[in-house]
Amino acid sequence: MNKQELIQSVSLKAEGITKKSIEAILSAFVEVVMETVAKDEKVALTGFGSFERRDTKATSGVMNGKEWSKEAGVKPVFKVGKEFKDLIKNSVK
Repeated sequence: MNKQELIQSVSLKAEGITKKSIEAILSAFVEVVMETVAKDEKVALTGFGSFERRDTKATSGVMNGKEWSKEAGVKPVFKVGKEFKDLIKNSVK
């Protein structure tokens, strides 16, 4: 599902809210989540999941006779919430 398909689906569930409003809200939501995580703060949506920033360690090794290394850094992480996880687990049956 791409952004436009998501907006369409949300508009079907949120009666009375225009697609333009939904797009603005979705864009603002994404922007706020990215800015918050970039400041090393967590965004938690109970049942859905949480977004946070994690540190990565520097690593190195040898593969196919060639040495490689990766510097330490940070990455964004999404951890799935219980309700979301249960929904996915139950949809497999």
